[in-house]
Amino acid sequence: MQGTESGIASPNLGFGSQKRGNMAEARKKPTAKVKTANLKTGKIVEKVTEKAAEAEAAVVEKEAEAEKKMEKDTKKAAAEVKKTAKKVEAEAKKATEEVKKTAKKAAADAGKTAKKVETEAKKATEEAKKAVKKAAAKKPSTSVSVQFAGKSYTTEDLLKSAQDVWQYDLHKEVADIKTIELYVKPEESVVYFVINGVAGSYQI
Repeated sequence: MQGTESGIASPNLGFGSQKRGNMAEARKKPTAKVKTANLKTGKIVEKVTEKAAEAEAAVVEKEAEAEKKMEKDTKKAAAEVKKTAKKVEAEAKKATEEVKKTAKKAAADAGKTAKKVETEAKKATEEAKKAVKKAAAKKPSTSVSVQFAGKSYTTEDLLKSAQDVWQYDLHKEVADIKTIELYVKPEESVVYFVINGVAGSYQI
């Protein structure tokens, strides 16, 4: 019985050891799979990180290029504006010079015209003075007297009497007299007058 039991026990013991070995090996395999998965994940993360870095670098490069282009365009636009401003300034200066030149010429022409008119006016004035002097020289000296009933009055006497009536009887100023009209009626010994439209009479 013991032998039998020993013989039977030995195979059982061997089978148990083998089973334990298989179990240990089975436990080792998942660990290896996890390590492999972690390695693959790390590589993927590394690649993703690398791609992200490359993409970020590309964005930075694009932004730098865009900034450079914008700066270049801005400088170009500023240069164009400056060029246009200089051109406008030059044209304005030219126009101003033309206006000054035209104004100067117009002033010179106006001066010539004014001088010509002044000369002609002086000439006309001189000719008029000469004509007046000539007419005065030809005009004969006159003297009018009214005589009646042993009385005699000159034109100057009659005018003086009319002015006296205006001044002393009507109380007006001799300097205000503009027109005098006299009508002598010897048969009545009266002189009728109209001074500045005011009628009256006085005895002579």
